[in-house]
Amino acid sequence: MRRAAEACLAALAVVAALLPGLLLTPASADSPGPAGVRAVLPIAVSTGLLLDEVNGRVWVTQGEATTITVTGLDGAGAREVPLGFGGRGLTLSPDGRFVHVARAPSLQPTSGEIVTYRAADLVEVSRTSVGQDRCPRDLAYAGGRLWVSHGGCSDNRGDLAPVDPWVSFFPLAQPERFGSGPEIESVGPESTQIVAAGVVRDSAVVQVYDVRTSAPQLLRSTAGKYDYGSSRVGGLDVHAGRGLVAVSLPGLGPRLLRLSDLSEVRRFPPRQVHGLAFDAPGRHLLMAAEDQHDGVVSYPVDQDLVAHGRMMRADHVAWSSDGRAYAAGGELLVQPGWNVDPLDLRLQLAQERVTPGGSADIGGRITTTDGTAVPRTALTVTRSGPGGSVLLPPVSPAPDGSFRVTDRPPVAGGYTYRVAYAGDVRRARATAQVSVRVGDVAPATPARPAARGTITTREVAQPAVYDLIVDDLHRRVYVSGGNGSSGVSVLDLEGSEVGRLPLAEAGPLHLSADRTTLFVGLLDEPTVVFVDAATGSEVDRWWLGRPQPRCTTWRWSGTSCCGRRSATPAGTAGWIRPVPVG
Repeated sequence: MRRAAEACLAALAVVAALLPGLLLTPASADSPGPAGVRAVLPIAVSTGLLLDEVNGRVWVTQGEATTITVTGLDGAGAREVPLGFGGRGLTLSPDGRFVHVARAPSLQPTSGEIVTYRAADLVEVSRTSVGQDRCPRDLAYAGGRLWVSHGGCSDNRGDLAPVDPWVSFFPLAQPERFGSGPEIESVGPESTQIVAAGVVRDSAVVQVYDVRTSAPQLLRSTAGKYDYGSSRVGGLDVHAGRGLVAVSLPGLGPRLLRLSDLSEVRRFPPRQVHGLAFDAPGRHLLMAAEDQHDGVVSYPVDQDLVAHGRMMRADHVAWSSDGRAYAAGGELLVQPGWNVDPLDLRLQLAQERVTPGGSADIGGRITTTDGTAVPRTALTVTRSGPGGSVLLPPVSPAPDGSFRVTDRPPVAGGYTYRVAYAGDVRRARATAQVSVRVGDVAPATPARPAARGTITTREVAQPAVYDLIVDDLHRRVYVSGGNGSSGVSVLDLEGSEVGRLPLAEAGPLHLSADRTTLFVGLLDEPTVVFVDAATGSEVDRWWLGRPQPRCTTWRWSGTSCCGRRSATPAGTAGWIRPVPVG
């Protein structure tokens, strides 16, 4: 996987340990979030992707390949199912018993077909010819019937029609509505509406049809300028519950529309999209896109920033109901943790100072952001202080989400207790920390010059200084070197170098108001690195994406960090929207 430097991305970072003299190694920039499962499949390209959660399988069609690849939901146990070349769109029957596949051979006069398999055992049960010079593209159930979008294989004219998958030959109506077979999505198996996206004459269009009769009736339509270099629709999905349509039209890029009137809700960064899909709640939109690189990204539907990014070659994407993301290209990626619920993790000290030999008593509670408790969730506990960092026994919350950490610090001094939840396929990572002082040791005060006007000079291995920031809580000074620098120097308050953050081209620095997080803007790419000020480990990054703004200044407000980006190639400038960092 490659980093999504060209996408408009943002990934939250939480971090772990800086001790004097320790060289800091950042987390891998091309692995934001939990690691995915890759299944290398015998395919070069995917032309269709179907999740059959009823039977626990993933189906992938492969265009000119003569088989369909079928795997388990974890990407394992790949099997090849005979089809004949030309496999394209797939759909599952509403009862989950059958998988229908649109087969559109490119060699004529071979007729196009709808091939039906029994989903439970992958056995072919019927083939329905739709006539010569008919090239089926996509399938959807609506109004109790199976519908197919198709185009003329030679005359490039397309239409939408019902088809009976249980007859050997089912002639389709003369195509007339579209310049080629459109992509179609049902508003729901029980609905009588279908959304179609394609090209009509000189326009790229999205249309909603009433399909209660065999002759679809156009209800509403929206159109945009057609890019004559391509007639391929990059993706189409409908979320009936939220009344939204996601589509990427040729030349227009991905955008979000209201189902009720097809008015535009928002546009996404311009990308060449291969496929897109809503998650089950309709909170995120997954895209397989191509700019300078191929990649898969997940956009929050109601925000401007990207939730997660993971690079791979992909032509189609889909969500499963448990929040896992699937992408098919030259390989199948099963990615946990894309569709995650944010968690609220809070800690409270019984007392901030304990006597030597006494116990530190920490209470806490972990819940979803709407207050629903998250029971039976294993939490890791780390104690950092004199002697280094120690992993303490994990704790499990009570049914109401409450838990308690009790520890006996070994010697006098200052300690930081960090409680963390690693995240799973349903929930995001969450961390919180508190500080405890053991004994009557007075807090350390910053070093001062011996006399007024005296300056202490230290030589630091930093070729230039771009930015400098003082962390008086942890008694650290951070110095970045700008273009050509080899990282961020970490000094103590006496000016001695005690560590280094190996971040190339490090530029602006900012420390959060609570002194827990250091933000580093990189100058050679649109990236913000988050570093834990207490411990110094990097876990994640935000990629700010095309048009590759330069991070020039930072501002902190409450629990949100905002970065100002410089003018884009189009000459615009603006603030990146605040996003919670906790």
